[in-house]
Amino acid sequence: MLQRVAVDNKLSSPAAWLLASTLIIGVSSYATNIVAAHLVTAESYSKFAAGSQVLAAAGVAGGAVVPWLLARRLAQGAKKETFGTYATQGAVFGALCALLLGFCGVVIDDLMFGALVAASAFVTLSSSTYIGWLSGTRRFRTLAGIRVIEATIRVGVSLGLLAATGSAGLGLMGFAAGGFVMASCVMMFGGLGRSGLNWSALERDSMQGLKGMAVSQLLVAFFGTADVVLLSALAGPGAAGYIASVTLAKAATFVAGALGAPLFVMLCTNGINRRYVIRQALLSYAALSICGLGLLIALPIELWHTIFPASYELDVTVRAVAGVVGVGAGALNLVSTVFQAESRYREVVTRSSVGLVLGVSAAAAVFGLTSSVTASMGAFGAVLICAVLILFVAARSSGVSRLKENTAFC
Repeated sequence: MLQRVAVDNKLSSPAAWLLASTLIIGVSSYATNIVAAHLVTAESYSKFAAGSQVLAAAGVAGGAVVPWLLARRLAQGAKKETFGTYATQGAVFGALCALLLGFCGVVIDDLMFGALVAASAFVTLSSSTYIGWLSGTRRFRTLAGIRVIEATIRVGVSLGLLAATGSAGLGLMGFAAGGFVMASCVMMFGGLGRSGLNWSALERDSMQGLKGMAVSQLLVAFFGTADVVLLSALAGPGAAGYIASVTLAKAATFVAGALGAPLFVMLCTNGINRRYVIRQALLSYAALSICGLGLLIALPIELWHTIFPASYELDVTVRAVAGVVGVGAGALNLVSTVFQAESRYREVVTRSSVGLVLGVSAAAAVFGLTSSVTASMGAFGAVLICAVLILFVAARSSGVSRLKENTAFC
């Protein structure tokens, strides 16, 4: 029988470190997008920003599939020898995701762009297993520091390649560089490169968890980035203003990821007041994301046009719609974490897939009728928020109400 470690009910300490790193990463992401908008044309910027969002969302999703399953095993008392097995799973998962994300890249631009997106996705996702080791062993402070260093490498490589080549696709290789360097360092200095394979760690329940987690996380990630992929295909350079705004707004997704990592581990550990830690996470996300949304809307247009090129459409309506979509994408990520920690993958998959189809269909139909980026994204945002509310109600009615009775979801 696996032994579970004893922990307290406080989410605040680990979340504080990860939120602090998220703040730094968010600022660096803002700076990257602002500088990139001035380095390349509106058309190239739209492609770079759309590709960045796809890779960032995939990175968040990938960091919550194999790494979270590894974190759950470690939280239940498994030894670090299981790392090699899960790292191999991570590589396979990264290869499969690279094919899907490469297709998104082809939709955004062309075959070469898709190939570069796929290459970046594979390296980023297959090297993210170390996140699970640090989370499962509760080294959240170390994880926070590594995330900042990884983001620094990503920003430097991305902007350097953009400035040198002007290629949106090559600019995305910064994602691969950051993930590869930091994963290599953790494996080298943590002794994980010698952990070997232990396939007995992969019980049937674990394999079922991998499939359920992978499908649910990928659907959540695609739902959260379908707007920029669709607009890049439909509107091209005309979507630059919205994409610039929503890229900033989707910092909420990183906040959700920072809160979700410790939340998931705690929900997988006995002796935890689940209702309390879930409430902590949701209230923290609401406070931070709403403040960010208010700031995005409140800043005057004159200031935005000093930050981004004046040709970008950045009026208050565009920013408000982008802000709502960004907050909705982060909320979807965080609420789905509760279901995933309880292994209730089907509920996430069914609701997210229906929402994704309805959201894309509504946005495409409205754009076809009006040729308006704002109207089409307003339709998409409405469907996204409805999906979040439906998931939240389901969690409240069936999941959270059972938290007192069931302490062995994981």
